[in-house]
Amino acid sequence: MDPDNPQHPTQLEAARPPATPGPRWQLRLLGAFALQPVLDSGAAALPQPPDLRSRAAMLLLARLALFPDREHPREELVDMLWPAVALAVGRNRLRQTLSSLRAALGDDGRPETTLLLSARDTLRLRPGVVLCDVHTWRSALSSARQAGSLEPPLHAAALYTGELLPGFVDDWVLDERRHLAALAETGAPATPRQALITPAPSNPLPVYLTRALGIAGVLEQLGQALQQHRLVTLLGPGGAGKTRIAVELLRRLQHDAQHDPAGNGGGAAGPAARPLAPAFERQVFVSLVGCQNRAAMHDALLLALHQEAAGTGPSTTLARLQATLAGADMLLVLDNFEQLAQDAAADIGWLAAQLPGLHLLVTSRRPLGLDGEREISLPPLGLPLAGDDLATLRERPAVALFLDRARAVGRDVQLDEQQAPTVGAIVQHLEGLPLAIELAAARLRGVALAEMLTLLKDSAEQSSGAALALLNRAGPRQAHDTRHASMLGVVEWSLAPLSAAQRGLLTAVAAFHGQATAQAAAAVWAPDASRPGLMLELLPMLDELVACSVLRVQADGDLLRYRCYEPVREVLLFHLPPAQRRTLRSRHRAWVLQRGSALGQCASLAAAREELPDLLAALHSAVADGEPAQAVATALAWESVLVDLPLPPSGITTLQDALQAAALDETTSALAHGLLAEQCFEAGQREAALHHAEQAQQRAHALPPSSDQARASALRAAARVVLRVNDGGSGGAGLAQAWLQESLALARAHARPDQQAQALSLLGVAAFRRERQIQHSMALYEEALLLWQRIGNPRRVTASQVSLAISLGFMRRFPEQLQLLQRIQADAAAQQQWRLLSFAQSVYGYALADSRRYGESALSYRACLRSTWALGAWREWFYALWNLPRTLAHLRQGDAAARLMGFADHFFSQRFGQLGPEDLPERRRTRRLCAVLLGAKHEAACWQEGRALTPAAAMQLAMRVVVD
Repeated sequence: MDPDNPQHPTQLEAARPPATPGPRWQLRLLGAFALQPVLDSGAAALPQPPDLRSRAAMLLLARLALFPDREHPREELVDMLWPAVALAVGRNRLRQTLSSLRAALGDDGRPETTLLLSARDTLRLRPGVVLCDVHTWRSALSSARQAGSLEPPLHAAALYTGELLPGFVDDWVLDERRHLAALAETGAPATPRQALITPAPSNPLPVYLTRALGIAGVLEQLGQALQQHRLVTLLGPGGAGKTRIAVELLRRLQHDAQHDPAGNGGGAAGPAARPLAPAFERQVFVSLVGCQNRAAMHDALLLALHQEAAGTGPSTTLARLQATLAGADMLLVLDNFEQLAQDAAADIGWLAAQLPGLHLLVTSRRPLGLDGEREISLPPLGLPLAGDDLATLRERPAVALFLDRARAVGRDVQLDEQQAPTVGAIVQHLEGLPLAIELAAARLRGVALAEMLTLLKDSAEQSSGAALALLNRAGPRQAHDTRHASMLGVVEWSLAPLSAAQRGLLTAVAAFHGQATAQAAAAVWAPDASRPGLMLELLPMLDELVACSVLRVQADGDLLRYRCYEPVREVLLFHLPPAQRRTLRSRHRAWVLQRGSALGQCASLAAAREELPDLLAALHSAVADGEPAQAVATALAWESVLVDLPLPPSGITTLQDALQAAALDETTSALAHGLLAEQCFEAGQREAALHHAEQAQQRAHALPPSSDQARASALRAAARVVLRVNDGGSGGAGLAQAWLQESLALARAHARPDQQAQALSLLGVAAFRRERQIQHSMALYEEALLLWQRIGNPRRVTASQVSLAISLGFMRRFPEQLQLLQRIQADAAAQQQWRLLSFAQSVYGYALADSRRYGESALSYRACLRSTWALGAWREWFYALWNLPRTLAHLRQGDAAARLMGFADHFFSQRFGQLGPEDLPERRRTRRLCAVLLGAKHEAACWQEGRALTPAAAMQLAMRVVVD
């Protein structure tokens, strides 16, 4: 029996069909498709069949009716109806189409009603049961030829009511249509014809030998876009993976069809699953990578549609493409469109307007600029986030891709505590670009991880081209596109269409290591940046560069910031002549200096944080170009934000080199030493901080009266460091207190309320440390707070409130303290004072512990530890780790508490100096609690073990013991 329908005869039985019962259906194929019942004079009328809305059912019936004397192989029918799908999918669809066709024809499987004869491998229409107008017309023509007529008879001409199956563009239909049209005109076919034309298979998709990782989200986004729009353009820079995404989308659509041929959302995922995209009857992939003009695109389209290249004018070719695609329910994927001119895009728009069943997915580095176009920018692969544990880090798509491709070259990178930061830094530097990650991973065959990261960073800082040599390999990434063997080739392909002016502006943006505003780009691009009309010229060019996928744009409120993709930036700077590169750096430094001078006391931290990489780059280039004094002046111009955004160790080293090499006046030297004293202290560089503090106060006291404001600032900075590094017993607090009194007097004499407020806050700290006068200390904090409020500096207001909150804790006013700390955290978050927010979380955890809310206290400490670890804010991180053990001891985790406190005690003494008098009682109380829990001997052993921990091990321990 037939496996598709057990009631149907086998192939042997189909060869000897029962007697024909007579025609039952009249089928019209000329001029239109129509199916009508044939009325029997002795029987009631057959029921009118439902409309055959399925294109596949209509074509299947037409094919069988046109060639009724032939056994039709099932595979041939599948290839004819669904040329782009896998055979298994097509056979499933054919079974469904047969079922619907049988129902429409009233074929219920009984011998007397059987119309479709089905065998395991073939199908045919039972002879005589369907009257087809094509056969009636051809019989009339044959009779005329036998009678010797040279022209088709009038009655035969009247039977030819139009072209075969209008609106259908399948290859075999087009071939048969041409044959019948010539026959209608001359009575003979125009060319010799085979009995059957089997449709050519669809062009194959590119084949990848690697796994696609991290693309599920963009596939879902593309699928949704194709459900709502007929023209979708996938945009992204070279190496972002646009072609791979398009190919994987087509494969996913084929997979969906295989599991749910009807396209109703069932299949493997269950009845409620939603299809990825509409169920297109045909999907065609067209690579345009070798097409440089409109004519080449036309030929590529025709070849992909299995038509001969046109060789004629564009209008003729477009008409041919329209005829080929007419009536098609098709998804046409056009890959690598960016190098084609606007007339090619206009042709695509024209075809889309003429063919309502045509959907287009275009991959390009720039949009087509057509009405109705839906642009989707391909994001980079998901990058590591601060605070990721090892398990989470492995799941980040950029890291997963790097590890996968590294294993492909025999390097099984172990993502442990030692290697994880390096891997994370590499994929961050490569900005999540899949091609760059793959090329870098391929180099692990002979390059160590640490060496790779150093090469990448040095290449970016020095424009040495090392990264271009590294991100390159012999042989193509895939056979159809050899550009992807190197990032240099990909970038040069992107830069080739740019004009000289566009390339010059792009190079100006490449001078920035962070993100540049339009005004910043103008300052570096044009020497006359203030001339009228410059921005009207520049803004459209920036928009065009973004459209070309060589610039990224990010909204910062109402402000747009631009940034070069790192490979683009390195190529531009590497090819720039040395003299031009030096000029570019000089203009960039001038902008950074001017920007710092304009920041003011109330500058946005969010904006300054975005520009901090450019400050560091300006410091480095000033020293490298022999302008150390400019580096010092630039750092001092940025001092107002460096309170909240301290320099990293590399920036401190560069500034120290500049200070040593520059010939500075005494005023600038005193201010620079004061700035470095505070920056070294924040970085945990205790000895360097004390050295610069001593230099600052010595130079301050040597300044003339005309430099009183500089003296006040330098003394305050020196006093802060000495006060924090030394405890009250060493005499440091008393010395610092004297300097602060002098600074306060100078600030009052010159009416500098900001300097007054800073001195008052630190005098409050000195009063408590030296004399334990909490009331006096609190009064000084309140006076400083009032000054900051009058000045209108919200960041310093929030910082002053933290000192008040700590004082409330010493006064055991815990409800007020908790309420104030909650407000501080909200304000600090709103102002993006992340370090201050972290410190407030630590103080809040301490206040919760004072209120015996130990579980909540531990969670607050955990939040602080995570954020400070990510920021590299070691002083704030220390305080959370120092205060956490008391909470852990009350939660009966004495072992971890003793270890963590032993580590914190040793860490602070190494990085920052001696603990203050308020910290010593805390250490004694916590150690006693741990001794009660563990015993004195075990507690002492844990304390010593803690002192030997690394910061990473201490962090792991803290995160492990603090649970929800």
